[in-house]
Amino acid sequence: MKPQLTDQDVKFWGAFPPITNWLSNGLSKDAKVLEVGPGPHPFNRANVFVDSSGQDGAIKCDLNFERLPFKDKEFDFAYSRHMLEDMYNPFHACRELSRVAKAGYIETPSPLAELCIGVDGHSPPYRGYHHHRYLVWAHQGALHFAPKMPLVEHVQMDEWELVNELKPSPVYWNTYFLWAGEISFVHHHDPNPIVYGRTLTEAVNQSQKSSFAFWTHHNIPLNYHGVIYVNQTQQAGAA
Repeated sequence: MKPQLTDQDVKFWGAFPPITNWLSNGLSKDAKVLEVGPGPHPFNRANVFVDSSGQDGAIKCDLNFERLPFKDKEFDFAYSRHMLEDMYNPFHACRELSRVAKAGYIETPSPLAELCIGVDGHSPPYRGYHHHRYLVWAHQGALHFAPKMPLVEHVQMDEWELVNELKPSPVYWNTYFLWAGEISFVHHHDPNPIVYGRTLTEAVNQSQKSSFAFWTHHNIPLNYHGVIYVNQTQQAGAA
């Protein structure tokens, strides 16, 4: 059996409070904040919410193709977490977020999480979250998108590396992307299996560097409720 996460391993699916607290503390008290795709745990600084269902007081808007009902640069900040990877047209969403907000934060599952077996809990032993459409990572100031094709189940990866990076801490579970002015993005869509395999390998490597840089540059604490999570990259660097 290939190395994989089990139901006994901690899963860092949800928003990590040290990150949301850091974002909240960086916003002015009178900031107008939009959250797109709030889910059951909305961002505590958002004062306007949008999702595709329009439930719980959110404004209904399908960002696969619809225009957000707001003026250009109406918001000081836009927050979106674990939404773009689900969409069939995340590029329209990126353009609309860029249009209505001056700056923002986007978080998605990382390529490491999308390629590691057992991430999705009790679901069959597929790679990552089986219902997601895209792998998303940050590199050189842009969000990169690659379609999550069935081929991911057959690409050869360093399975132990994926498991060992995800087990000890939340650092490599997600892509963390701060933007200002406009969201730059790159769409990798070459279906050639050889090119696709190379893209996935590059995505993992670039994602690791980007996530590590985000946590260290912004001094995000790796402790929460008395639990100290280990960052293996930091350990290796100190050895």
